[in-house]
Amino acid sequence: MKCVKKILALEDDPRDAGLLRTFLEESGFEVEMIVVANQADFERALGCERIDLILSDCNLPGYDGFAALKMAREKRPDTPVLMISGALSEAEIVECLRLGATDYILKKRLERLAPAVKRALAEAEAIQRARELEAENEKLEAQLQRIQRLESIGALAGGIAHDLNNALGP
Repeated sequence: MKCVKKILALEDDPRDAGLLRTFLEESGFEVEMIVVANQADFERALGCERIDLILSDCNLPGYDGFAALKMAREKRPDTPVLMISGALSEAEIVECLRLGATDYILKKRLERLAPAVKRALAEAEAIQRARELEAENEKLEAQLQRIQRLESIGALAGGIAHDLNNALGP
């Protein structure tokens, strides 16, 4: 059974949101999509307990995709964000990536969506696994240090006992 991916989509056009869902489902993804169209709903949705991926339109009435990207990076630094737009200039693409977007997709090139989502999710899982391994490594290092302290105390106690035994022997 495939894992259902929870996707937050900031998209003001319901047809585009449906198209994104269709492209993902036709590519084999099982998705639960939360679609929001404005800043307030987007910021509220960022508080959900689990979001695997964020898709954000760049051009929204009254809200800008760059501000949404900054907010997503603040509230969900580990969640990949794909920027989607009808037309991004090269400078805007560079700015998206500089602000922390995982990738960008032009709406006229949605065939890139599924590979970009797959790569973004794989990278996020790899980063999460690396963090888990790092935490486990720190825990093992702390245990090793405790063991080494106990060994040192044991050696010291053994030395003192030996010295006392030598002094008391005659």
